[in-house]
Amino acid sequence: MDLIDRLFGLDHSYVRLTGAGDDAEALLIVTGLGIPGSGWRALRRFFGESDYDLFLPDYLRPGTLADATGKLQAFIDREQLERYRAVHIYANILGSWVVNLCLSERPLANLRSIVYNRSPIQERAFVVVDGLLPRISRIIVGRVIGDVARTPYPVLTAPGARVGLIIENRANLMMQLLRRPTLRMGPFDFDPDSFGQPHDDAIQVPLDHTKIYTRVDTFGPALLHFFREGVFPADARRTPYPEDPFRPGRSAGR
Repeated sequence: MDLIDRLFGLDHSYVRLTGAGDDAEALLIVTGLGIPGSGWRALRRFFGESDYDLFLPDYLRPGTLADATGKLQAFIDREQLERYRAVHIYANILGSWVVNLCLSERPLANLRSIVYNRSPIQERAFVVVDGLLPRISRIIVGRVIGDVARTPYPVLTAPGARVGLIIENRANLMMQLLRRPTLRMGPFDFDPDSFGQPHDDAIQVPLDHTKIYTRVDTFGPALLHFFREGVFPADARRTPYPEDPFRPGRSAGR
């Protein structure tokens, strides 16, 4: 959810059907906070050329985590994703909380795979912002930041579905501005197991939480490979980057 978009009431929701009929598979992208307009365009451009029926809801509005979960569930119901032969999901950080809460209440029997974008850096923003700027954050996005800060990650158990992680290794501008309180929380852990989500495969990417949207072309092929094969490509990076996430190019003491 981008502040400028909210001020002007823009809705970036997008649906593109391939016309494949009964053979079609669906791709649901559940974005999080901080996606700029260029990020929406990048997602539509890249995944709009895939073989999947694409569902990209702009479901976040100022409110609570429960509000966001309800709006996403309403979108899933309206688009009747249960009718597909298979459904694949890609969720960005906050979207991971939201989609897991949805699936815990209303599982999709046709869920084939789900990939989460996670970040040991960006995920501290919920606690830091809720602690330093609670009133401002509530004006802009409602209580959702505080809700996530106080809600343990809702682990998804989905028998029959393959689960992947894409882990950010860089800090975006917002986290750069919040560097000191973020670092006071201790060292970052980029180990895939540290995120508490059972998974089949995980890769590391040299992107921050802004570029994870705008530069989806850099890891998108690996994501589509996971949806097809249930694993990321063999040549995708699985070890964290050694540089300081706040100062790429400098070694970090992790």
